[in-house]
Amino acid sequence: MVVSTLPLEISTGDPRVDAAVAQLQGLDSSSVDEHPAVFSSVHEELQAALNTLDQD
Repeated sequence: MVVSTLPLEISTGDPRVDAAVAQLQGLDSSSVDEHPAVFSSVHEELQAALNTLDQD
């Protein structure tokens, strides 16, 4: 099995995206039962950031 980890800090240039992606840190040490809630939260935050692109 190949296990990859995210770098400690990811900088996309958009603090909203960085904050959303940061939620993925530590997933490998959390229960699989907790993953859907994290993925859902990240998805919602990324959608919100995308929805405001035309407004920025």
